[in-house]
Amino acid sequence: MKRGDEETVETISVNATGDLNNVTEQARLVLVDGDGKKRVRLVGVGVAVGKTVAAAERVKKALKGLHQCTSYAPVEVKAEDGKKKSKATQICIELANSSDALDISAPGYQAPDATGASPKKRRAESESAMPLKKKVAAAYAAKQHFPRSGGEKDKAAPSA
Repeated sequence: MKRGDEETVETISVNATGDLNNVTEQARLVLVDGDGKKRVRLVGVGVAVGKTVAAAERVKKALKGLHQCTSYAPVEVKAEDGKKKSKATQICIELANSSDALDISAPGYQAPDATGASPKKRRAESESAMPLKKKVAAAYAAKQHFPRSGGEKDKAAPSA
């Protein structure tokens, strides 16, 4: 994240009990409509980390070509009674329409996916229709590790 341009960021706090659809829609509207906002920051702490990541992925799926910068840090959280402190992880995911709104040299930067497909779909498309088990069996048989049975004679051996 570049410092000094905090007014262009809309921060959305994600909690464990909130609705994921509401968070996703709110982030999508900020990036589409904008009102001067160049990027959206999704922040989640503790058990809300997973929901924060899911919300970011859903926004990226809805709006192709988004740049992402993710950072996380340990934080101390106060219990409801205000006396006991515990440690938790805070995640901060920033999404932007262009790379100039984010620090592309940051370790958590991700450029937009050129294919637009999920990793699972890309993996499925790259593999052929033949299941792996059959591929291995065919390759093994091609090397003829097992002699064929059934009375076939070796054609290379001369007959007497």
